[in-house]
Amino acid sequence: MKRLMLLAALLAIATGAHANLLVNGGFEDGLNNWTPVTFFGGNWQPFGAFPYGHPVSPVEGSGMAGGISSWDTSRNEAYIYQQFNNPGGYTEVSFWGWARAKFFDNPTSIYDVGVQLGFDPLGGNDSLAASVIWADAVWATQQWEQRTIVVPNAPAGTATVFIKSIHKWGIEWNVSVADDVQVVPEPGSLMAMAAGLAGMAGMVLRRR
Repeated sequence: MKRLMLLAALLAIATGAHANLLVNGGFEDGLNNWTPVTFFGGNWQPFGAFPYGHPVSPVEGSGMAGGISSWDTSRNEAYIYQQFNNPGGYTEVSFWGWARAKFFDNPTSIYDVGVQLGFDPLGGNDSLAASVIWADAVWATQQWEQRTIVVPNAPAGTATVFIKSIHKWGIEWNVSVADDVQVVPEPGSLMAMAAGLAGMAGMVLRRR
């Protein structure tokens, strides 16, 4: 029994270590733990479902966050960021993005509005820094799309995740939305460890 309990504890540790390193990555608590940076009047804010009448609901949970701009507040690259302690090594950063551009109820080019995921393994807070790695933008297809950044050998210490809006023109509405932002260290090795421990636990149960 003690051996089985030890294996169960090790399995819990292995799978728990797979958890998101970010706090409030799903924006269930608004923008808490995220720092907004505004350019040219555009701004990031927490959303529930259907922000400003746009047909989008969260990927998970009941919250998400978005960059909104309109007319003279457009043409901005406002962003939010969160700094966290990265244990180093293999680091996987991901998010889900959604975007829409609207001009008098008519959609514009999908490349007018986007939302983009960035990762600075050196922990800076400037989105223009050369150390920031950017994923391909999610453009205004009005569909949730996932983007992932993988850094095989990130240094240990402070690192930063950025979510940036891309609003090119001063049109009626520019909407960039993000949800389920995650940073997962060593996902491959942790899952292998969890699978191995689960197999060991199964062997013990069969022997009993």
